[in-house]
Order: sequence, then structure tokens, then C-alpha cells
Amino acid sequence: MIRPVSEKQKTLFAKAINVHLNKQLGPSLNQTLITDSTDIFEVIHYKQWYIIYISTRITDELYLVYNAAPDKSSGYLTDWAGSAADGEGPAVEKWLKEDAPGIPQKLARCFAWHITDGRGK
Repeated sequence: MIRPVSEKQKTLFAKAINVHLNKQLGPSLNQTLITDSTDIFEVIHYKQWYIIYISTRITDELYLVYNAAPDKSSGYLTDWAGSAADGEGPAVEKWLKEDAPGIPQKLARCFAWHITDGRGK
């Protein structure tokens, strides 16, 4: 599920994500966010869903959850920043299913494991 993406795809994603961040997060920070392809650290992809790990250069790094490729989407559904401890996977999975309705269970479980028990493995 964690797959490398081409530089071309990263560039397309980064342009779209930049728009989404400035529409959805920028106003609450009272700042304009500037991101580019080098700010995309990781892409988790399953079926049409994407979870993008990105730096905003201002906030903590974020995981942005999309139900389509970022460049084909009007915005992300939810975001995750910060940490979770080993064993908190079920709580993270539950939160993700509530905040991103329709997310495939396999992707929700993978993400929850990735940021809890799987971190650093």
C-alpha cells in the first residue's frame, strides 16, 4: 500500500494539496501555506483512496486523507498530525472510519498500524 510515486505525480499532487491546505487549513492559521513535491514524504494508496504524508513547513507533518487522487479531488476529508502510541491502533482506526466515511477497512487498519505499532519498522 505504501508506494513510491513518480516526480510528475508528486508535482501534480503537491499543486492540488497546496490549494486544499490553503482552503481548509490556512484560514485557521491565518497564513498562506506553500508546499511542493519535496514536501511529500509518503503516499499510502489503496483502491481510489490516498493518504499523503506531507510537510506544511509551518505545522507538524500531516497525513491528509483523500477518497480520490489529490489532483482529482476538491479537498481532503480529514487529517492526522501528531503521534499515537503502540496499542492505540483500534482507536485510530475507529476515528478514521468516522472522519473518512467509506474508507476501506483494509486501508484504515493499515494506516492505524502504520502510525502506532508499525512506526519505525
